[in-house]
Amino acid sequence: NDCLINSCLLNNYNNTVDLKNSLFNKTKIELKKINLFNTNNCLFYNNSNINLNNCINNNIINSIFFNNKNAIYINNKNDFLKLYNNLFINNNNVINNKDSCQLYILNNIFNNNKLSIYSEYNNILSKNNIYSNNLIDFELNNLELIHTFCLSNKDSLIGYFNLYSDPYYIDPFNFNFNFKNNSPALRHGNNNLNIGANMNNIYNIKYLKY
Repeated sequence: NDCLINSCLLNNYNNTVDLKNSLFNKTKIELKKINLFNTNNCLFYNNSNINLNNCINNNIINSIFFNNKNAIYINNKNDFLKLYNNLFINNNNVINNKDSCQLYILNNIFNNNKLSIYSEYNNILSKNNIYSNNLIDFELNNLELIHTFCLSNKDSLIGYFNLYSDPYYIDPFNFNFNFKNNSPALRHGNNNLNIGANMNNIYNIKYLKY
């Protein structure tokens, strides 16, 4: 908790990992057969990444992945990875899914990445997400990804209640991903909520402003 980890390799096997309110700079996290992995309000930047190998009960919440080559690499045959209320900005590849882990991608913003999601399996639920200004939103090997209540300004999303539009962020160049008053993302999400991440719950956004 509350740490700055700089230029490290963190390797953990057959354990429980809980990361909170911490910054990871040029740090690689290698996890194998972890029985519970939680990340809450962390910032991963400057070529940091998380590699999950046969881990179960994986949750990445309220976190930021900024300026990384491969942010999240998944090689899990079982269980799930839940990505909820995160910002993925300026990454080369955000999610690289190499196995049949169930992915729950909920209330996230993918902005200005080269590739948001690469997957060889179709166990993905995408709901209330924004895919904006990415070079490629999805690269799927003969798969079809179904979205609900999502927005993209590049692709017409397959699914239900999706939008093809600019999200109209207030100032994305200064990391203000709140919406202007004319944004179609306002109150268009499930249960009349906004699409994308709730910025009030992502505390470490302040560090990107420097």
